[in-house]
Amino acid sequence: MKKQKKSREVEVFDMIMSGLGKIIVKPFVRIFKPSAVKKIAQKEFQDEFKRLWGVFQLGDEAHFRQAITEADNFLDKVLKSQNFSGKTLGERLKLAGGKMAESAYQAAWNAHKVRNRIVHESDFALLSFQTKKTLNDFEKAIKELIK
Repeated sequence: MKKQKKSREVEVFDMIMSGLGKIIVKPFVRIFKPSAVKKIAQKEFQDEFKRLWGVFQLGDEAHFRQAITEADNFLDKVLKSQNFSGKTLGERLKLAGGKMAESAYQAAWNAHKVRNRIVHESDFALLSFQTKKTLNDFEKAIKELIK
């Protein structure tokens, strides 16, 4: 049996209705759909920071930069796992402010600012003590978020 071909008008109507359906349904899916992103477990946190401290211990500036950048990425992963929305880590961190102790919130911002300097300032020199403090700040903030 041959399949009957749709007229051009019917095809256009179907496309319009399909598009409208997506526009109307999409916001509700975001609101009611359970998050596909899993929460970060204590074990994953411990493993990641053990690894990051190992990178730091390699002892040169390139590894300091790597450890801080990866810690910043991990902070972002934690924020996303807890359904903080926003286009950037900074936007998500602002939303998390009310859910964290002030000292942990400030530690997160201080650490993120160091990461931004690494990425945006080509002449930014990163020293061992500064890296250690920044990693401690990331650790404090993330520990607060996952408790």
